[in-house]
Amino acid sequence: MRPQFAIAGSHASKGSRLASRRSTRTCRAGVASDFTGVAWHETIQQWQAHVPDPVSGKPISLGLFGSQRDAAQAFDCASIVLKGDSASTNFPSDTYTKDDLFRAERILKDFWRPRPSSQYRGVYRTRGSSKWRAEVELHGVKQFIDNFDDELEAANAADNAVRSTGVERVLQLQTLNFVRDEDHFKENTWEEEVIPRGASSRFLGVSFHQPSAMYLARLGRKHVGLYPTELEAAKAFDEASHAVGGVTNFRIPSK
Repeated sequence: MRPQFAIAGSHASKGSRLASRRSTRTCRAGVASDFTGVAWHETIQQWQAHVPDPVSGKPISLGLFGSQRDAAQAFDCASIVLKGDSASTNFPSDTYTKDDLFRAERILKDFWRPRPSSQYRGVYRTRGSSKWRAEVELHGVKQFIDNFDDELEAANAADNAVRSTGVERVLQLQTLNFVRDEDHFKENTWEEEVIPRGASSRFLGVSFHQPSAMYLARLGRKHVGLYPTELEAAKAFDEASHAVGGVTNFRIPSK
């Protein structure tokens, strides 16, 4: 079932190759294949296998083949990967090996590999689809939300999903595309917020500095300073982050 390619240096004469090619074109041009998911590619002069995308309905190309049978088998394997036992195939499904199905799965995974949005976290597009895919990933767990026609709509859906999880506030601030006033830490309740697992502070840009027994505020690789309290370090981080248009732990009043 491996896609076939034209091989240079054939022992056949140039004249016989051209005659054979003309004969093939005459015989196959405009003629439908005997198999489901197979069509003759007039430009390339080979058989092409394709399977419908279950989301968009658009054809996913599975490659070019030298024979209808090889192309039909590629279609069968992709259909089995997508639909399992309910797949409609050209040949009996039990004739295919695990390696056959693995190759088909690899082709499909590459086709649907998420392409990150250039603007928003948790928003992706997959090749062959015009829709935007929204999903969230927190603590190593990824959850699909839905597909959207509009990129901004997908970004807002991702944000709402993050808020609904009740995950630690600092992780929300790190993940949200559009931070609202209510998303920030509150002056009178910040001590009630949970410190994420493996962290030494509940705030963005703050960690406990063991050698000095103080709190370190850091913006990226830049050390902002050491502070005696966690709150002071958070405020120092906020000032530095706000100056460069970054996210802050507490809401910065508009001037």
